[in-house]
Amino acid sequence: MSANAPFVFQVNKNDIGVLFVDLLKLEWSRECAFAELLSNYKAGSGKITEDLKEIAENETCVLSLKILANPLHRTVYNTGGSMVPISFMNVYSNTSVDQFGLVSIMPSFENSIMIHSFDTAESYGEWFAETVSMSNENEVQSNIPEKFSLESLVFILHAIDSFKRVSYKSMLDYKPTDVSMVASKEYGETLKISVDSKDARWLLPAFSILTPNLNKYKMNLGPDYMKILTDRKIFIPVKKQDNGEEFFQFGEIGQRLGVEFYSSWMMAVGFETVVFNPDGTERVLDNGFLAPTAFANNLFEIEKDAQGNGAINYSCLTYEGLISKVTELIQKAISSSANIKVGSTDCASCGSSLDNNAKFCVKCGNKA
Repeated sequence: MSANAPFVFQVNKNDIGVLFVDLLKLEWSRECAFAELLSNYKAGSGKITEDLKEIAENETCVLSLKILANPLHRTVYNTGGSMVPISFMNVYSNTSVDQFGLVSIMPSFENSIMIHSFDTAESYGEWFAETVSMSNENEVQSNIPEKFSLESLVFILHAIDSFKRVSYKSMLDYKPTDVSMVASKEYGETLKISVDSKDARWLLPAFSILTPNLNKYKMNLGPDYMKILTDRKIFIPVKKQDNGEEFFQFGEIGQRLGVEFYSSWMMAVGFETVVFNPDGTERVLDNGFLAPTAFANNLFEIEKDAQGNGAINYSCLTYEGLISKVTELIQKAISSSANIKVGSTDCASCGSSLDNNAKFCVKCGNKA
């Protein structure tokens, strides 16, 4: 298998039960990608076709389905926005089944699931970048600071959307202008409308729709977070002399960001990586939002601080940089899940591994 050529096969959702239950007789965990489908399937009720037999006899297919049945790690990638419909392309691993293997699933035509199998994190990183990113080999100047609050990101994204709104209005009114401005009152009013709209054609709603579990972060969209726009000269406050009406003029950086996304933003990806603990709990490793353009791959990673607030780490990535970053995140997930002892717990007294059915620790005698 070459780095850019994953093994691919397709399964109709109605045939999942036949494959897992009737042909392969697999057991699955609640983390299984198809747990709901399988729980509703009655053994023997489906039709075993020659195509399904071929899948069940293919080593790579079987390995992929075993990973999907009992994953130790899952990365959700919600895709869409701008002109692209909302969808997903989730990826899973289980080091006890395949030490380095990864399996991705995404919806396909006629109620089917497309399954991609990868033999390394590197090959997955290359495929991911090829799937979601525009080719951009040149380093570009970053227009966004490296670290800021989650609330500040909301204001930045809406500023970018506001440039798009102003540009559309200028065209519709046949009034070209060299100076782009938005009324401060309009900016504030449309921010709430934008979030409530759930219209992923715009950047801010796409962020709120696609990024998994945003509601776990405390968020207070007070006017103080506007400061990042004026400090970075994204907005320059101006006032009309004739009536005193307040406007935000797009500064040099505001113009750059506006043009970048207005001209070449086609889709976005919201993601979250979790590993599954033996006790049924999940541990979140990564959470964030990727907005590729023809200029750069804009990556916003979200962290939660001790107070539950969200903090953003921003990266302006080239095509190769995106491959490296995705590979790094996936490798971290595989490594973290490999350290989980499936089917066992640790002794609270000495830390030794215990079988789930053990009543006492065989090393120190402490009650399990």
